[in-house]
Amino acid sequence: MIASLTSRMSSAFAKTSLAFAAGLTFSLTAAQAQFIPSVGAHGYLTERVDFSQQPNADVQLEGRSGYHFGFDVRTSKKMLYLQPGLHYYRTKTEVSNLRDTGIPSGFSEQHHTSLKIPAMGGLRLGINKLAALHLQAGPVATVRLKEKLTDDLGGMRDLTFGVATGAAVDLLSFNVYARYEFGLTQAFEAQAGKADVFSVGVGFVF
Repeated sequence: MIASLTSRMSSAFAKTSLAFAAGLTFSLTAAQAQFIPSVGAHGYLTERVDFSQQPNADVQLEGRSGYHFGFDVRTSKKMLYLQPGLHYYRTKTEVSNLRDTGIPSGFSEQHHTSLKIPAMGGLRLGINKLAALHLQAGPVATVRLKEKLTDDLGGMRDLTFGVATGAAVDLLSFNVYARYEFGLTQAFEAQAGKADVFSVGVGFVF
């Protein structure tokens, strides 16, 4: 019953977050804010699951990386600004050492997709008329969308939170960024653990 209630609360929060992001984006765009669509690559820098106390302790999860795309809305061209966003993340994980676990070899890969909703604050440091350096930090909500999992290895939680920090450079109309997200809440259904994610990408500033 508690699990069902938690799931419904997570679903409601995800819908509310999406509606808020959509409404905020519309209002900010109408106010002549900067719109920044982007694409990039990312990697998880912590172990996905701790198998040390499990029968299938020989299982190793490797290559936890993937691609992402989405957009951010920068509220101002001034020194201080807010930058909410919406990003689709797709991650692939290689599962090795399946021989002695009884898990079919056909389950040697896992795929999961999620929606990240950052709410960054930024400090703009102008370099010259053509370039600017941005220092950013803020909370991030991650909503699980879909997973293809190896049997009995567990999956990501429906909703997790973290805090991200990073930097970006505007050069002409291009935006190059790097962010590190520190996981604040438990990320996995079956095991204890938090997920830290490093993301890099390039966007275009409208």
